[in-house]
Amino acid sequence: MGNSRDWMILFVLLILCVAAPAAAVAKGSDHGSVKVTVANNVFAAGTEIKSGQYDVQWESSTSEATVTFILKGKTAARVQGKIVEVENKPEYNTIQTAKDSSGRESLKTLLLGGKNFKIVFE
Repeated sequence: MGNSRDWMILFVLLILCVAAPAAAVAKGSDHGSVKVTVANNVFAAGTEIKSGQYDVQWESSTSEATVTFILKGKTAARVQGKIVEVENKPEYNTIQTAKDSSGRESLKTLLLGGKNFKIVFE
């Protein structure tokens, strides 16, 4: 590895090794939709999502995602989240909630059945 050509090849391979995993997550999560049941009212981005069966759509071109909850053809909430890779693909579409500082149930995570990522909300 004495000449500059060898160093250039090594540099390009290093860049590809670093960039490929990040691109795989973003590429695999460009957009999609699932059905999710919200068992109890939950807050997301200051909006109350009432219990019911929702069509949930997400769009992303980076590690950020825009998630829209749709009930009976109407947008109930639009929330920003982060795409996080998971080791084990969840079996079902599920939301996870936790109490916020005011004691209300708040949306924390959207698990997507069969996907290698989840969407986390702050």
